[in-house]
Amino acid sequence: MYEPGEASVPAVEQLLRDRDTFLIEIRERLEQAQQHYKSVYDRAHREVEFAPGQWVWLRLFHRPMLSLLGSQKGKLAPKFFGPFQVLQKIGEVAYRLQLPAGAKLHDVFHVGLLKPYHGDPPTAVASLPPMHHGRVCPVPSSVLRTRLSRGKLQVLVQWKDCSAADTSWVDMDDFKKMFPEF
Repeated sequence: MYEPGEASVPAVEQLLRDRDTFLIEIRERLEQAQQHYKSVYDRAHREVEFAPGQWVWLRLFHRPMLSLLGSQKGKLAPKFFGPFQVLQKIGEVAYRLQLPAGAKLHDVFHVGLLKPYHGDPPTAVASLPPMHHGRVCPVPSSVLRTRLSRGKLQVLVQWKDCSAADTSWVDMDDFKKMFPEF
């Protein structure tokens, strides 16, 4: 900060005073902006804490809900899976969950991906959807029909644990790559 009388030239002294006034105004406006953003954040922020042994739903939005085959059924797919039991709290905002054996997901999740489960503790172990390379991948149960579309052979696939409305047309080449054993 400038102290009055430090400069011997009046023009320089005026310039330094203007600069100090400008810096004070900038600091005040930055503080106002920070307060505004804090109030906006606080409106939507929720303090959530889970205890070990508590049951929670897990949101897998960071994992695409579309199959690797390009099925466009993700809009009606479930947004939360589970419930799963909380094993321990890791840090301030992460929790370790008890996932089913063979789950191809890391077992530590941010609190923003969890939602409390209300009701009696479940008796059956919850399952996760099948995963392949980090994406949700349904398992085919049968091929219902074939067709030729734009010069490519396609198959109508009925997916395991899905309704008849969830059948989808898949290119035969993609299907063979994804499920060579089928």
